[in-house]
Amino acid sequence: MILIVELLILGAILLGWWFVNDKRSYKKYPPGPPRLPILGNILQIASESPFPSIAFLNLSKKYGEVMFLKMGMVEAVTFNSPDTVHEILNHEKAIDRTRSTLPMIEARMYGRNLGIIFSSGEPWQKMRRFTIRTLRDFGFGKAASMDVVVSEELEKFTGYLQKQMTTEGVVKVDGLFDLTLVNVLWRLVTGVNYSMDDERILELLKLSNDMIQNTKFSFDASAAFPFLWHLFPQWSGKNLQMKVVKALQAYCRVTLEYNRKNCDYKSNPECYVDVFLQKIDETRNDPESEYTDDQLVLCLLDLFQAGAETSSKTMSFAMLYVLIHQDI
Repeated sequence: MILIVELLILGAILLGWWFVNDKRSYKKYPPGPPRLPILGNILQIASESPFPSIAFLNLSKKYGEVMFLKMGMVEAVTFNSPDTVHEILNHEKAIDRTRSTLPMIEARMYGRNLGIIFSSGEPWQKMRRFTIRTLRDFGFGKAASMDVVVSEELEKFTGYLQKQMTTEGVVKVDGLFDLTLVNVLWRLVTGVNYSMDDERILELLKLSNDMIQNTKFSFDASAAFPFLWHLFPQWSGKNLQMKVVKALQAYCRVTLEYNRKNCDYKSNPECYVDVFLQKIDETRNDPESEYTDDQLVLCLLDLFQAGAETSSKTMSFAMLYVLIHQDI
């Protein structure tokens, strides 16, 4: 009995010491909920909502729009309103944004600072500016140029929709817009336009969606404790994620090699890939150059996934909402 009491007292002392030391360590950080040893704020987040965005929003009502959270081994500052997000993205130090250390993201980037979405620092700024400038040169965001592309894709989409309704009678809305949205962007990126029943690209889109749905960036234990991703590859989703990442990387590499061998990119660039290949040739002898084959693969991968997933889900939601609320 005495031993148990002594252990409880020792535990209370250690816990008190931990809280004091934790508060001192993070005193320069934004406010946030109290953290527990090892778990951090996982329990508070999970108790608020099964959806991370809603949980963060609920907690921000108490701790402020800029909030510090610790999820297992992962530390994060969340911005929970459009104004704070806009402010931080336009801050001069936004270029120094922290690079993700999640093992899946590291594997996706070949363990280097590549691509647009998850990269950081000067490489991120350089690739972001190059991508925006090059896509605009080929008409992205310009009404006169985009109207033609959108009209052609819309015609293909409505034809596919009518065919599905005639043959199947039912159309699955989830993923319905994936290929159409990818085609609009992919014409400018690679110069390629896919048919609505292209099995290869449809399989890649399915794999990409499966990976995104399988990857949980907040409550997943392997995200809070990254070492679990390696220890339990099946349970943590590593096997599926790496299968998809390798398939998409291979597809992007085949795309750039096709343009390199079959397109007149040196004298007559017709898409984003062609211009990037020009930059690779121009800087080939520069060991510090950001323009490499691996960099192009990651930029293509980022554009492919960003162009399909987010926009498609928005369109699907809008369509379902209108169908349910036909009075609007």
